[in-house]
Amino acid sequence: MSDFDLNNVISKLAAFDQQDGFERKIELFLIVVKKKKNEIYKQESDNKTKKVLFESLKSEITKSGFKNREIMSYDAVLSKKNTHELVKVNEYPNVLEKLNEFNNEEQYLTSTKGLNEDKFHMYMISLKDDNHNYKVFGNFSNVKELKKKYLFGNFSNSKIEFSDKNNIIGFNKKIELLVVDDKYVLINQAEAKFESLFKMNALFSSQATKILKENIKIQSIFSD
Repeated sequence: MSDFDLNNVISKLAAFDQQDGFERKIELFLIVVKKKKNEIYKQESDNKTKKVLFESLKSEITKSGFKNREIMSYDAVLSKKNTHELVKVNEYPNVLEKLNEFNNEEQYLTSTKGLNEDKFHMYMISLKDDNHNYKVFGNFSNVKELKKKYLFGNFSNSKIEFSDKNNIIGFNKKIELLVVDDKYVLINQAEAKFESLFKMNALFSSQATKILKENIKIQSIFSD
């Protein structure tokens, strides 16, 4: 993990709001996680909403339980408890493919008209400046929960705002996944969310099929 410095990442990300007009560099998305292809809905939000989201993000990443947690390499076989898991994107072509979809505006769906908020599974906050880009993923819910765990906002057609009106939806404050410069994915005790979002099962299935075919080929050679 010598090439990934979480404290350095946290330091830079926590100072993101020191930039002039930092709100313009923040974008918000809602995500429907599907088996083959995710649906990515870009949301409009005002500066107040972006500030609230950023302050929540900053509070979470600077907590000792997040920044001091041990980091282990991602392992699809062994599930690790009480640790972060780190994925190197260049080792998983499917992860890079999905990140490219999150970066591609042509992949975005722009209208949520007629959709109920309980259709969505996750939210993503994208933060970009001239030097770095970050993607923060968390759980999205329309269920009223304890305010300690959730930020409450209002949902309308492709727009999210934080206020005290009806139809509130919840942004879970816990950071599930943190993507840094599209080179690393930090999994914060959310392996199942990572594997679902980035379609790891499809990769594992493809690899298993390849191994099976190779074994059959080898067996046929020795049986001849």
